[in-house]
Amino acid sequence: MILKADLARDLPTSQDETTVTQLRAWEAFHALEGLSRRLGYIVSAISQIAVVVQIGSNSGGPLFIAACLARPFVTQCLRNPIWDTAYLGYDNNADNIKLHALSALSQERYRQDVISGNLSQWITQEFIKTRERMGYVRIDHPENMYGDNTKDLLWVVVGEILENLPWMYSIFYSFLNPTRCSLSGIAVMQSSAANLRNIFSNLMDEDCETKKCIGKLQSLYPAKEIKNVMEDGELDYPHEKSRPEGMSFELSDVNFSYLTSQKKESSLSSVSLKIPSGSVVVIVGSNGSGKSTLIRLLSRLYDPISGSLLIDGRPSKTYRTTCLRESSILLSQDHNIFPMSFVENIGLGCPSLMDNLDVIKDSAEKGGAKEFIEKLDKGFDTVIHPMVAANKLEHQPDHPLQEEKKKISKKSNISGGEQWRVIAARAFMRMNSNKIRFVAVDEPTSALDSEGELQLFTRLLEAREGKTMVFVTHRFGYLTKHADMIVCMKNGTIEEVGTHSELFANKYGEYTKLYNIQANAFLADS
Repeated sequence: MILKADLARDLPTSQDETTVTQLRAWEAFHALEGLSRRLGYIVSAISQIAVVVQIGSNSGGPLFIAACLARPFVTQCLRNPIWDTAYLGYDNNADNIKLHALSALSQERYRQDVISGNLSQWITQEFIKTRERMGYVRIDHPENMYGDNTKDLLWVVVGEILENLPWMYSIFYSFLNPTRCSLSGIAVMQSSAANLRNIFSNLMDEDCETKKCIGKLQSLYPAKEIKNVMEDGELDYPHEKSRPEGMSFELSDVNFSYLTSQKKESSLSSVSLKIPSGSVVVIVGSNGSGKSTLIRLLSRLYDPISGSLLIDGRPSKTYRTTCLRESSILLSQDHNIFPMSFVENIGLGCPSLMDNLDVIKDSAEKGGAKEFIEKLDKGFDTVIHPMVAANKLEHQPDHPLQEEKKKISKKSNISGGEQWRVIAARAFMRMNSNKIRFVAVDEPTSALDSEGELQLFTRLLEAREGKTMVFVTHRFGYLTKHADMIVCMKNGTIEEVGTHSELFANKYGEYTKLYNIQANAFLADS
């Protein structure tokens, strides 16, 4: 329920701190477990106090109390905590690794990728299937499981003797003093006394924890009632009047500000623009001019605060968001690599073809990622963030566990450019759905070199048939020369619109100014 509610939130809703789901599944379980345990402490304390008072006069004195405390005292003295020992723990259960990865996709850092990729339903279904396939497997942290697996036979025998020491003392005491106590009374007394000390200490120490558990459980159920800020329409896309060339857009007097922004000025102010279907549009401008914001509105990650946005002649709010996202690709500088294998990272572009390795490799080649992935030991099966837990091994190079450690997959430290290539490969994989009608590319120059950027642009333009493409870039050159339309922005407004030759003809325009700054920098270097 928590995973589903978390994935269902759109970007504006997830950025509202009052709607952030603080509770994770394991926290809910431990909160309920902790609350039940603490309520048990209260009931036990009350009942045992009454019992001790009633039969206290028949107790066996200090020796009896010592017998009751023998086992916990010895246990504390002989305890060998795992954090004092070198250890190596790792997860080799593929299903559990996948469950952790799927759960991680509900985190804020992946929100935009999941929403723009329309992956919420796939993640939920895959999580349920994987959990059912895994069955009951203990998935505690290695430190939690350590104690259950380290009790040898000698300790088990000694522990049983100490556990029954109060009984033996009670029997011995009853033979020596048959008139002063009853066997049943001493039996109850030893059982109550053994737990009384722990109960009182837990009650004192965990009063605040009880309130915290109640608060967590109270916040669990309203999570599924959170309503998204953005309205979801009822119209499927594409509709009967949509053109086969790609999506068309019409913005009229659009204004927009981010909920989390502290700027006084709007991110977009009175923006009006028409983008014909099938066109290649390049958006340029200085930092903070509103280029990326405009891309996000076109991708319907956000809705305008005022004004109208039409997609294929109809208000964007009338379409089902899932349909729009099935028809769109967003390649953004904010995208992230998923904590999965490269096969899954790329295959998630089109989940229905996840099992087709040839298509995945072809997409990786188009995105420029195939070469570096195949150089890795496990190639496309490499997991980006494997689950490994270790302690005190870094200072013990000769420890026997070092050999086992070498067999475990290491975290893949790939560069920013390589990450972008994987993300681009995911986008090309997405095109295999044959549903894509809009492609938005935001600032690939932030991670790619000039050659990588040119290859990406070339391959995207080769796939432009039936698609409207909008690029945001800082580099003037290849794209601006081939664009059907260039949109030049400044301070959240559109300064100029036209082709390269049309805009460059205005010697005092914003586009010419930005173009000359970049051109002069190259001339100065030469």
